[in-house]
Amino acid sequence: MQEQSLKQQQQAAKVIWFAMIGALFVYGYLLQSSGRMFFTPLELDPVSGVLLGLGLAAPAIGYGICRMMLARAKDSGAILAASLIGWALSETGVIFGLVLSFIKSNGWPYVGMLVYSLFFFFLLRPKDSALKE
Repeated sequence: MQEQSLKQQQQAAKVIWFAMIGALFVYGYLLQSSGRMFFTPLELDPVSGVLLGLGLAAPAIGYGICRMMLARAKDSGAILAASLIGWALSETGVIFGLVLSFIKSNGWPYVGMLVYSLFFFFLLRPKDSALKE
């Protein structure tokens, strides 16, 4: 029974991970279909700088928090919770890039934050060995 529950948690983690990555590309589709996906040089103003800074900080902070929580995790539920926090903060970076892309009518912030966040998603990908007790 314990092994079946562990297998279900592993499958759930993988489904959530893939769904969150899929959502990142749905955001790009929404940006593109809005007609605001132009690629021109980005002019930074204070609002753009804040959004860009938050977008860069969120995935890195999420990675750090996830690693700290994983070091203290005692069971598979805590491991899954730590992973979800890391994934959510990695997705937040793309959302900041998306907002900046809508504000500036420029696709570069979204694309840049997508690549940056996918790097953290890859680092925090679900591993079967991590959920074993």
